[in-house]
Amino acid sequence: MTVLPTPFDVKGEVDLTSLTRLVDHAITEGSDGLVCFGLASELYKLSDSERTEILAAVLEQVGGRVPVIAGSESNSIETAVARTADYCAAGVAAVMVLPPTFVKPDESTVIDYYCEVASATGGAPVIVQDAPLWTGVPLPVRILRRVRELAPNVSHVKVENPPNQSKIAELTEAGFTCVGGYGALHLLEDVRAGACGVMYGAGSIRNMVALWGAAASDSELAWRYFERMLPLLAFQMSSLDLFIAVQKHLLHRAGIIASASVRRPGQQLSEHHVEWLELLLRRQEEPT
Repeated sequence: MTVLPTPFDVKGEVDLTSLTRLVDHAITEGSDGLVCFGLASELYKLSDSERTEILAAVLEQVGGRVPVIAGSESNSIETAVARTADYCAAGVAAVMVLPPTFVKPDESTVIDYYCEVASATGGAPVIVQDAPLWTGVPLPVRILRRVRELAPNVSHVKVENPPNQSKIAELTEAGFTCVGGYGALHLLEDVRAGACGVMYGAGSIRNMVALWGAAASDSELAWRYFERMLPLLAFQMSSLDLFIAVQKHLLHRAGIIASASVRRPGQQLSEHHVEWLELLLRRQEEPT
């Protein structure tokens, strides 16, 4: 499932023309689903009106070809509930929800947050995004189990809490469906533990589709793909900002988006970054 970056023009305005090209590109390259408003979408730099406009454009361009998942997080329960209801009414297949991050919630508040969000979906699945390295909010399995007891449609977890294997295995045993993320840096571990999907950036979809297809069968080919891609995966996951900048650079390089611009403040690739990135790309494309 491809996490869509938000294309901006050189003035920092949302570029819907590039976005619609990106949607078609992602589907053509083999994405099984698209994700709006993941961390790699610069969601924290978007206004509410921009989010509404972006989601409408994505849903229209997709036209039902693949499921669309939308991040509906907020720093308040009330806003997250309202945003979730709006996105589900617009036609998303599921919502993905980070916990509140500005005021760190206690366990009771985490449970209330996810249960109230779940009640606003009309039955659509809720994917918990478990990313404590970015949010600062740990989500222990016992809390997630309690949420699911109270709100059964909180049925999926995107686990970005490396090392992930033990948590994915425990969640899977508890009946959750787990998805990998964290730039696919731990993809083979995640699959071995029970992950049944991966959310990745849009910069090299075809390669990730090939890796995922091989990983799902636990083949030697998966290891060859992974070892070839690993230097790039490790480089771009040096930080979230660098990951976003690399994805946009790759998409701009391929002519999919008109500009690699990120909104300020944000990481800009230096000449040395680009030189190293080009070397990694050449090595990644060598025959397996």
